[in-house]
Amino acid sequence: MKGKSKIQLALWALLFMVAIPISAYGVDGQIKIAQTVETTFPITINEPGSYVLTSNLIVTTGNAININADNVTLDLNGHGIYGPGTGNGINARNQFNITIKNGIVRGFYYGIALFNDADNKGAGHRIEGIQASNNGGNGIYAYYSTVTNCTANNNGSHGISAPYSTVTNCTASNNTSCGIYARYSTVTNCTANDNGSCGIYAWYSTVTNCTANDNSTDGIYAYKSTVKGCNVRDNTGYGINMSPGFHNYIYRNAASGNTAGQIYCPSGNTCVDNATF
Repeated sequence: MKGKSKIQLALWALLFMVAIPISAYGVDGQIKIAQTVETTFPITINEPGSYVLTSNLIVTTGNAININADNVTLDLNGHGIYGPGTGNGINARNQFNITIKNGIVRGFYYGIALFNDADNKGAGHRIEGIQASNNGGNGIYAYYSTVTNCTANNNGSHGISAPYSTVTNCTASNNTSCGIYARYSTVTNCTANDNGSCGIYAWYSTVTNCTANDNSTDGIYAYKSTVKGCNVRDNTGYGINMSPGFHNYIYRNAASGNTAGQIYCPSGNTCVDNATF
């Protein structure tokens, strides 16, 4: 009888080990992800929990990581996810409460893609301390998110595209399109320099205490937005540009050395206390 019990216990233990979705559990409860010779991509996360990279991931085709669950924290732990120029580094659609932090995502189409459609609002995602570079499309593309302390450079479209989001303390430079593309969002304490189009595109958004210099079109383009306390310098277009009649509020900004003009403020907009020189 005792022998039979030991066999049953061993079988249950084996089944439990097989059921662990990716690797092994760390002592802190995090589920470890590491690339081995047996790893196939994409790695798929199907259960809520805390996951951590313990090695770089080098992908030769498609996506690196698909997240198909709510309430997931993925800590890159200082490691990088490197792609083949296609696919997405970290991909999720219509999930809630996803956190991605502390690492590099490079060489995909989208570095990070967290998409939520109109039926999945209020997703509550967080992207923190990510370096997204040399991706063919957007470095970071995230709906209903808080994006903080991130860098998005040398991407083939926008550096950071974050609809219905908050973007804080981020840098986006040398991207082919705009550095930061914001729709119904708040952008604070960010820098967007040397981009192939505008530094910051604000659509129904608020942009505060940002810097946008040396961009190939406008430093900041505003559509039904508020721009306050920003510094815009040496852009090929306007320092701050807006269309007639769209009720933008532009105040206490500093603009200098912009080729097309410093602040273009046509009728229907409010522009006060700005310094231009």
